[in-house]
Amino acid sequence: MGNRLTDGEKVVVSVFVAVLAGCVAGLFFVGGAILDMKDAITDVKVSLVEVQRDIADTQQDIADTQQDIADTQQDIADLQEDLDGFRAEVSARFDALEGRMSAVEAAIEAHHGSLARPAN
Repeated sequence: MGNRLTDGEKVVVSVFVAVLAGCVAGLFFVGGAILDMKDAITDVKVSLVEVQRDIADTQQDIADTQQDIADTQQDIADLQEDLDGFRAEVSARFDALEGRMSAVEAAIEAHHGSLARPAN
């Protein structure tokens, strides 16, 4: 009868088994929670990579837009320069035409007398 446990020993063994079962169950729950947290952290990392990619794309779009603006500003400057050249050429041609017209008027006046001026 040496193998029989006393009531006090049975209580101690029962408490030990209950604590051990609680620890094992807790490990399963804690392990599951840790795995869920690991999955959540992985999802956050993936989202962070996507956000970083979006930021890089946006920065590239901004750089492209800035280059387009610089190109447009250069085109405008070139057009203004061309327009200034065209104005100077037209002005020079009008000045030459005015000189020729004065010469024609002088020749006509020399041959036919004074011309009547147009009414304004």
